[in-house]
Amino acid sequence: MSEKMQTKRRTAWEVTVDFTRRTTCHGLDQVTEDGRPIVLRVAWFIAILGLFGGLCWQLTVRVQEYMSWATDTELHEEFDSFVEFPAVSICNYNRFFNITSHEELAAVDGLIRISSPVRRVHNDAAWEKKIRDYYKNDSHIPFLSKEVDDKGWPLNEKTISKCLFTQKTCSHKDFKPFVTQMGRCFTFTSKEKLVQSVPGSGHGLLLSLNIMQDYYSEHPEYGRPEAGIKVHIHEHNEPPMVEEFGVAVPAGHMGHLVIKKEERKLMHKPWGICNPSPKKMTYTDDYTFSECMTECRVQHIVEKCGCKPYWSPTAEKAQECDVWQILKCGGAAEADSLALTPINCSCDQSCHSIIYNHKLSYATFPGIEVGEILAESEHDEEMQKKIDEGDIDSQIKVMGTELNLTLLDPYRLKLGSFRENHLMLDVYFESLSFTKIIQSKKVGEMSLASDFGGLLGLWLGISVVTVLEFFQFIIQLCANYSRPDTTNKRGRMGGNGSTKSMKTKQKVNPTVITVNELDEEPSEEGNGFTFLNLESGFTYDNFSEV
Repeated sequence: MSEKMQTKRRTAWEVTVDFTRRTTCHGLDQVTEDGRPIVLRVAWFIAILGLFGGLCWQLTVRVQEYMSWATDTELHEEFDSFVEFPAVSICNYNRFFNITSHEELAAVDGLIRISSPVRRVHNDAAWEKKIRDYYKNDSHIPFLSKEVDDKGWPLNEKTISKCLFTQKTCSHKDFKPFVTQMGRCFTFTSKEKLVQSVPGSGHGLLLSLNIMQDYYSEHPEYGRPEAGIKVHIHEHNEPPMVEEFGVAVPAGHMGHLVIKKEERKLMHKPWGICNPSPKKMTYTDDYTFSECMTECRVQHIVEKCGCKPYWSPTAEKAQECDVWQILKCGGAAEADSLALTPINCSCDQSCHSIIYNHKLSYATFPGIEVGEILAESEHDEEMQKKIDEGDIDSQIKVMGTELNLTLLDPYRLKLGSFRENHLMLDVYFESLSFTKIIQSKKVGEMSLASDFGGLLGLWLGISVVTVLEFFQFIIQLCANYSRPDTTNKRGRMGGNGSTKSMKTKQKVNPTVITVNELDEEPSEEGNGFTFLNLESGFTYDNFSEV
């Protein structure tokens, strides 16, 4: 007959006590150890609860700090033997030059007014009539891009009298023209890498420009009242945003534009505002915030009017808005597009960008002595004839003073006109270094995990191994309660199906084995053996069933 071994299910307390004696978590065995006074066990239990509370408090603080999405900003300076020179974009404040008639000037003013967000609609009909009267002749150009290109500010040998880059001669051929809302603009760039290897003034880009203020045609209310140029410093692969981010250099001054390269690596959301995966540009491969906003404005006008504005730098397939489409729709849509925000356009800041901070200072240009020499080259024969005849009273009134020096130095009379039309620009790095700004998580995932491990070990001595021990403890509890509680039962089945337990003890002749007899063969006379427990004096009998 087969024998069934007895298995008894342990209580939860027994499993717990066994766990506390084996775990690496400190202090638990002080609570469950047998034989210790109850006062000490209660004191240890309260202490462990307090330590657990302190642990939970500090862990909560660290989690809250992580969930605050705080960042650290690292700022450092890097030096090199040279600095890559950026692109320099220049726009004249006046859009149209060489206007030959009052009708053309009225038509140009009307087109400027239609695209202005501050226009007054009560006299639109009068302006539209002037535009239609001028452009009704087929010989006139109905597209503003062509009009701006033909009538825009010319950059040639006459308007750029001096051009130096890193002390080497350059010319207008080194400037690439493009059309913007400010008219015809130019960017100093090159297919080759431009670098500045000597810091300081005169070792960057030095220009002397004629802005042709005598030919300005801007409308006093809807146009631009300034005189001079606007300059934007940007990366070579970034579209120029002269109107939005350019700095002004007025006529009659020399502007010293000191630039400083700054490289930014920003954090993405929710730690920062940048987007590591910005929306894909339709017409360019590289994403920039400026390109995104420009593309958004162009697409807004295309959706409203079915044509693109004349200043669109994108390769939009839609045809350019002609004069009649500008009158009908394009002008109003362009004015509305100025109110578009980055949220409307889904334009996010780039996580990696390069900007150029600047400081701008001015000096009067030219000085009197130098101005006389420069004015002499532009002095015309008619003025010289009037001065030779002694008719200079009107010129003295223009100067606002009666200086006898004027009689001896007639070219000083032309200095005011020269200053009204000329300026100089000096763009340079003041040091061969650039600033790096790097944002990072104040509490990163690895830092948070390290804090968790440090706090768990500090308060309760818990490690990763201890956590596995707790999992094992839970599994043991579940396995202990799922195990059946059985006892060692012996019996045989009766004929009537009843079980009758019979326990009889057969007489045996016990054989006592002494220590000296352990190597001998057991006696065959007895049916069992009796082993003596030398320590306790008990005997262990081996009985067999009847």
